Amino acid sequence: MRRFFLFILICGMSSLYCSAQSPLFKSGAVKKDIFIELPFEVFHQHIIFLAEVNGVTQRFLFDTGAPNMIRREFLSTKVQPKPLKISDSQNQAGKMAIGLIDSLTLGGVNFYNYAAMDHDFSDHFPFSCYHIVGFIGSNLFRDLIVKIDWEGRKLLITDDLAKINPTTAPIKMRLDGQQLLPIIPFSFGENGKSKVPVLFDSGYNNLFTFSKKEYDKMARRTGLFSRVIDLVGAGSVGLYGSVTSRQYAATVNQVDVGSAVLKNMNITTSNGSTKVGTGLLAYGNVILDFKHKNFYFESNTLELDLSTDLPAYTTSIRDNKFVVGYILRDDLKSKMKSGDQIIGVDGVDISNLDPCDMLEISPRAKNRLQILSDGQLVEVEL
Repeated sequence: MRRFFLFILICGMSSLYCSAQSPLFKSGAVKKDIFIELPFEVFHQHIIFLAEVNGVTQRFLFDTGAPNMIRREFLSTKVQPKPLKISDSQNQAGKMAIGLIDSLTLGGVNFYNYAAMDHDFSDHFPFSCYHIVGFIGSNLFRDLIVKIDWEGRKLLITDDLAKINPTTAPIKMRLDGQQLLPIIPFSFGENGKSKVPVLFDSGYNNLFTFSKKEYDKMARRTGLFSRVIDLVGAGSVGLYGSVTSRQYAATVNQVDVGSAVLKNMNITTSNGSTKVGTGLLAYGNVILDFKHKNFYFESNTLELDLSTDLPAYTTSIRDNKFVVGYILRDDLKSKMKSGDQIIGVDGVDISNLDPCDMLEISPRAKNRLQILSDGQLVEVEL
């Protein structure tokens, strides 16, 4: 069977915001004067590393867009988990319990009594395919500095900036909420006067998405966006599934990240926050200085042209199946609709694949798409 690279709209799944506060987020202790080199693997553009929980080695996803999350069996029995109101990356509301992890060990260094949300990823597609027990989020790194060395496939974690030795000037970073989500101001437009707060979310496995609310404000200013397309359909998948909504696809003409200039960057909007993800790491390393509230983007090139064609359509996941998300090309709107199940891609039948095997198949067809629309099998030539 032909294998393809995965690119689907599961990219916003991990971001989690706790709308209620908890004193447990202020808990936690780690020794001073530390330096950790923590190797990681990249799985579908997500950062996965090993850590010990109560002495047992487990797989975790590194997610700065969320607090620590783990199955309840790994939470401390000394503190009763308490419910919190939360919202996922698509602003869908829910509740989740918060407790403490007695001991978490990264690279031989012990982190004691840090807060974590209770969630079982073994029941949550697609993260059930990642074989992780949880997320390590921003709240673990209070008063620490984390460098993501993408090419070297390692995290450098320390409390001494001199051991990281940034090669670029810092950008002031705001830490949002008790879970300490890192927010960085990006400058839009050639004059750089339109500043937008952007979440650096390592749990988002794409380059950039705009909050629809923020985009609506920005779109009134001329010269910021081009190739704007109205979209109606199934968007990216949050912790509580995908939602159908009206969004936009567009090209950002210029955005400045510190001294680096990104030109002609394709974006879509979403119901969640404005954020940049692991796609940025293809162009340089990132340093998150939680201790001094600074962000560094060590770009390989000062000016980057990200020009690419807009896709014909996007995809999403419903009921463990690939479905059509948004349709960008007008000529395709009479042939298929959002929510249609994708059955075949360029002659490859994906209808009976195991859900985890689906993650190795791209639902993006180059020439021919086979879909199930209103119970009818339909061939769509692209």
